[in-house]
Amino acid sequence: YDDSSREIDIRLHHNPQGRQPQRRQNLGVGIMGWVVSHNQPAFIRDWQKEGSEFKRIMIHIGDTPQTQSLIAVPMTYRGRVLGVLSVQSYTSGMFSESHVSLLMTFASQAAIAIANARLFEELEHSRNELELRVSARTRDLAEQKDELHALTESLRSTNREKEELLLRLQR
Repeated sequence: YDDSSREIDIRLHHNPQGRQPQRRQNLGVGIMGWVVSHNQPAFIRDWQKEGSEFKRIMIHIGDTPQTQSLIAVPMTYRGRVLGVLSVQSYTSGMFSESHVSLLMTFASQAAIAIANARLFEELEHSRNELELRVSARTRDLAEQKDELHALTESLRSTNREKEELLLRLQR
């Protein structure tokens, strides 16, 4: 889930035709959007007997058979939804409450891994930025050192000329 664009980036979608291309969907669309919005799991044991709002919001893609049972759980880290894990079957009654619990456990572990990867990525970005700033500052200091060295030489030369002038004046 991309909080800035309020879109769900669907990375893996597999149906009888095989792996489907990656796609994005708005937060308010479909069961996955509901799971992210509500930070709650969605569980459909038997689509034919389902009477909830899930029937109204379910997205059916292409000519694939209708999903008959589904579990979709939020991947949540520190109260923030990072994504959704979903398993679906074309057979009704394939999943039970214990499957929901198992997927919730797996989703929480995946959320921790994703959060750690994002933190590591941010840390690497910050480290690279810091290295660039240190490198630029080091170059600036080297230039200032060269300028000070040139100025010091100029002052020494001017001081020698002044001393020669003073000696001539004394003579």
